[in-house]
Amino acid sequence: MLATLVDTSGYSSGVQQKYQAYLITEVALDFSGQTLKPGAYGVGIVGDHFLVMDIAANDLITAPVQHDAEIKRPGPLQLNADGDHYRLYFGRNYVSFAQAK
Repeated sequence: MLATLVDTSGYSSGVQQKYQAYLITEVALDFSGQTLKPGAYGVGIVGDHFLVMDIAANDLITAPVQHDAEIKRPGPLQLNADGDHYRLYFGRNYVSFAQAK
């Protein structure tokens, strides 16, 4: 799985708000019981929800977001292991996911 921030300065304001990064995965991922198939996607956090979109910005998956006030040195985008899950952070907000079974 690879995630990277994307420059959305040329996008419409509606897309800029939710399309914050690209996520590319070679395996199926599980976000709160929802399976994301291998592929390339746009992702972002809006309010208290993590959105996964196809490349054309059509919503595919919505998952709840957690806030981590204890994280030391939050970055704009980072990935941390959490047992058998992972946390994809956008600053202090994150979404948990795991490889789908």
